[in-house]
Amino acid sequence: MIFLLRDVDFQRTKLRVSESSSSRPTAALLPVCEAKKKLKSVLQLFLFTNSFVHGRIPYDLIKPDSQLLNLLRSITQRKIIFTNSYRNHAIMVLKRLGIEDCFDQIICFETMNPNLSKSTSPDEFPVLLKPSMDAMKIALRVADVDLRRTLFLDDNVRNVAAGKAMGLRTALVGKAVKSREADYVVEHIHNLAQVIPEIWVGGTGGGDQE
Repeated sequence: MIFLLRDVDFQRTKLRVSESSSSRPTAALLPVCEAKKKLKSVLQLFLFTNSFVHGRIPYDLIKPDSQLLNLLRSITQRKIIFTNSYRNHAIMVLKRLGIEDCFDQIICFETMNPNLSKSTSPDEFPVLLKPSMDAMKIALRVADVDLRRTLFLDDNVRNVAAGKAMGLRTALVGKAVKSREADYVVEHIHNLAQVIPEIWVGGTGGGDQE
């Protein structure tokens, strides 16, 4: 669960700045109608499994994080959650952490796949998730952000690469070594202010803020 920060003043500092896979075409060996039935079943199973797993996560193990709460409250820019998870799961995690009121918007599975439940054929609406570029485009359109002044934080190297390809400033979180596409590396989110102080400079005004 990662967030976007809008209106960060990056002008105050100097930054250092396809995976291919093979799969067996088993469905192609089947009659078309049977293949479509199987694909539809796979899609239904995916949706059911996602819902099933999220509904059984031991949320009680997630404890409030007062340090993270104070950090987020100190950031004046818009903060947006961008997650592949369902909205209800994202809200539950935010509530357990005690930070549900710190974000302006949640972009989630339903945002990227608004028509999936209305699908009448398995190939009508493909499932979109990060790091798909189509998913990124939808998220950024919904968020309505200035790419040059938006910071994208994620703990997945491929997601960070996708964000960079879209023109975002990027931060790889939870790692000690910066990936090629990351402008910053934040080993622990609590250290965000030490690693990217421009967030707070940008929040107090400056040259080209929206």
